[in-house]
Amino acid sequence: MGIMNPIRPDIIARFEGQRAPRYTSYPTAPHFTHAIDDAEYQMLLTGLPTEDSLSLYLHVPFCQTMCWYCGCHTRIVASYSPIEAYLQALEAEIRMVAAALPQRMKVRHIHWGGGTPTIMAPETFADLIGSRPREATLPGAGSTRRARVASAASH
Repeated sequence: MGIMNPIRPDIIARFEGQRAPRYTSYPTAPHFTHAIDDAEYQMLLTGLPTEDSLSLYLHVPFCQTMCWYCGCHTRIVASYSPIEAYLQALEAEIRMVAAALPQRMKVRHIHWGGGTPTIMAPETFADLIGSRPREATLPGAGSTRRARVASAASH
């Protein structure tokens, strides 16, 4: 990994105080509609070219505390039980989507977002990824995750 160059003061001065979008997922929320129903979603999945690879976004919408800068869809939790229930639903959705794909497909990237995905126990990451080879091939798939520094340091 290379060393990053500092941002030049003239660049900061030029953009300071201007409104700009924060990091987010794309497409952004206003572009989501109910226009794509279950049947069309199924058709889109089954129509994916089998030679293509997939990029996955796995959302874990839980945090122990709210960050002052956060704009994510998240829920503050004091116990692990809502996280466990959510992860069971996530597993079921992964199986459902995988069943709709034209074949077992290669996963190129996995992005974990939320909330704070690092709220999950480290073995939970391993369990989720470890169970994926049944549904997809993960040859050298890159993985990124959004995290609060305090929670990432504890894992």
